[in-house]
Amino acid sequence: MPLPVHSQPPLVTVDDPVVEHLVAQLRRVREDLADAHGAVIGDARVVHALTTQMWAGLPVPGVACHATADPLRLRAVSEPVTCRRCRARSHTGSDRIPGQTILAVEVGR
Repeated sequence: MPLPVHSQPPLVTVDDPVVEHLVAQLRRVREDLADAHGAVIGDARVVHALTTQMWAGLPVPGVACHATADPLRLRAVSEPVTCRRCRARSHTGSDRIPGQTILAVEVGR
């Protein structure tokens, strides 16, 4: 016996001007960050790795460490990722933070 199909009405209508404005802003942010190497949150200096997340039902850019859930706060930058949580989660690049001193370690003594 097949299960009944239930449809849930949308929480907001697409014809709502507030929703249309938000969708337009989210699409603009996605376009602005499409080719970015990383992003900063607001005026911060820490550069985060970018990933795609679902927000308000749309795929939008987000930071890998989830330091912010609001994609509207992100600004594109071309500097390398400096957020340690993003670097640990993305497993890309070396473990060295830009500007960090490398210590020599002798093995086998």
